[in-house]
Amino acid sequence: MTATVLDLTAFRTRRAEQAAAREAAKADAMARAQPQALACSFPVLEPVGAPEPFVEEPIAAKPVEPEPIKWRTSARGNPWAMVGDLHIVIFPDNNDQWCARVQRGEGRGRYLTHTWASAEEAQAAIERAIALRGTPGERLCRL
Repeated sequence: MTATVLDLTAFRTRRAEQAAAREAAKADAMARAQPQALACSFPVLEPVGAPEPFVEEPIAAKPVEPEPIKWRTSARGNPWAMVGDLHIVIFPDNNDQWCARVQRGEGRGRYLTHTWASAEEAQAAIERAIALRGTPGERLCRL
């Protein structure tokens, strides 16, 4: 069997020369790039006046017209409507007055405290309230 003898001294010397050559190349590249980098990174400063104040111009908003309420008649003859997820029912009470109940989605229904002499008056008042407030059901209980 033959043994392979390695000369570690020559190997270490060659590795040291390669590392020194890399460091020299790196220093040379940095020396060449540094004046250019300094010239690019420091622009000439010019005096600048005070900036103009930002004034936001109002956007001409189109008035959003709510879609008309489509009133239907229930099996008992009471008017009712769906506006978005708001369910509105107008019904007579025992004193020849008309009341209204509103319910949002699957939530609890609320009875409005105001009463009207006719179903048409109640419908008109509810339509006005929704048109004035923009979103259906917003403070509808305060008719």
